[in-house]
Amino acid sequence: NMAENAMAAVRSGCGVCTLAAPKSLGSAIRPMLLESTFFPLPDDGGGNFVFREEELKELTARCKALACGMGIGNSVETRRLILWLLQNYEGTLILDADGLNALADIVREDESLVKENAGGFSRCLILTPHLAEFSRLSGHSLSEIEKRPAELSEEYAKKSGAIVLLKGAVTYVTDGKETYEIERGCPGMASGGSGDVLSGIMAAICGIQEKQNSIDHAKGNTLLRAAAAAAYINGMAGELAEKELGAISMAAGDTASHIPEAVRLITEEKREDENAPKDMVSIKPIAYLRCDFPKKFGLPRQAGLIPEIEGKIVFEPEYRDRNALRGLEGYSHIWLIWGFSEGFASGARPSWHPTVRPPMLGGNTAMGVFATRSPKRPNPLALSAVAIKSIEEDPTNGLVLLVSGADLMDGTPIYDIKPYLPYADSIEGARGGFAEGAHKKESRLKVHDNNNVLVKLPEDKRLTLISILEKDPRPRYHRDPERVYGLSFAGFNIRFKMSKKPEEEDFDSVEIISAEEI
Repeated sequence: NMAENAMAAVRSGCGVCTLAAPKSLGSAIRPMLLESTFFPLPDDGGGNFVFREEELKELTARCKALACGMGIGNSVETRRLILWLLQNYEGTLILDADGLNALADIVREDESLVKENAGGFSRCLILTPHLAEFSRLSGHSLSEIEKRPAELSEEYAKKSGAIVLLKGAVTYVTDGKETYEIERGCPGMASGGSGDVLSGIMAAICGIQEKQNSIDHAKGNTLLRAAAAAAYINGMAGELAEKELGAISMAAGDTASHIPEAVRLITEEKREDENAPKDMVSIKPIAYLRCDFPKKFGLPRQAGLIPEIEGKIVFEPEYRDRNALRGLEGYSHIWLIWGFSEGFASGARPSWHPTVRPPMLGGNTAMGVFATRSPKRPNPLALSAVAIKSIEEDPTNGLVLLVSGADLMDGTPIYDIKPYLPYADSIEGARGGFAEGAHKKESRLKVHDNNNVLVKLPEDKRLTLISILEKDPRPRYHRDPERVYGLSFAGFNIRFKMSKKPEEEDFDSVEIISAEEI
């Protein structure tokens, strides 16, 4: 497994990979390290690590990123090692396996290490637990973590200042502010050593990323993205290995050997736009929607659920021809064909996966992507039916469409508009699948404004905000009654929290806390 860890790092772009292990194991390990170097750590003669600061200083001085904990054992010496690294190592530190178990013991003895030194242990700390390790680390039960994996990962990342990569059927990677969901992997990866391969990939990518940080400040948390990229590559390499060898026969080393193919496929995917096949259709926006939602949070989950939401469709100069709208005044509704734009920077096409985990089912049940309206599709296109309020002349933008009931954020590109035909588009007896059942379970929440916050908003925006909060805009898996949410709406940052009766399991009301102009 240690050799596989080193091979994974080399296959992921590491220039010089060093495997540090107890020196008495050197004769067994060296023959397997054809492209890596071996650094002997002090031990007791039986393969058990012994802490000695001098050797650690020599080792860490040469490493831009360090993955620690795989196969080392959780002993007093390991805990001394982890604590020393947290306090002294200035590179990117990745903790896995017994490194995490040792950290859990350290924090259990002195919890102030997390609370008082959030983000101060090292320049960057990445924790890569599976569910059981995260349970020991966070103190939450396995059942709690299975119900709220993303929320609890975010909570611990904020508390500790670390990046948390929670491994599972869906892998969550978060710094507490931004979260990636990685839905790559396969059953064949549920074997010993798969986590070691991931740590090797991550160490390589973070080591490369460390060189770029000095010139890459504008791109946000680059190491968070590096950790997410490592999880994606690891999952894709595992899928490729299982496809070739089958879930029963594949081992962790097979995942490592398929890393080059995974990297090649990802790189080719990135270049697709430059080498687009002849049958690929090129489309460009005809218009953009302007509305009160600068961010996705708070938008209704489907169009038409909150008819009070209004927006304006502003056409691009090329399409500001009033003849193109002739006859549209006779329709009450239109279809908008639009594109998911949030998170798809620089025109990059998102990767897709055959299954997704719909939030309306709590994020724990996999469904086929074509049975959902998830943005993680082969082509990031969506369809929404909205009501036409009016067609008006704008002195700057020409004819614009005022619409209501949209589920689009401000600045969403619209690629086409088609009339809604009641006799054809409204199908009697149509079934709504699992989405219909989940929707029926929703109930309107009571909205309380005990602080008279609503008076700060323009009068024509108050009813809309109430309707948004009544529909509960939170992610379905959130259950923390103390959590305060921020919603950007109509030029204000609206802060609110949930509440419920002591005997009730689900929240039944919303309390508006404040509204500050943005």
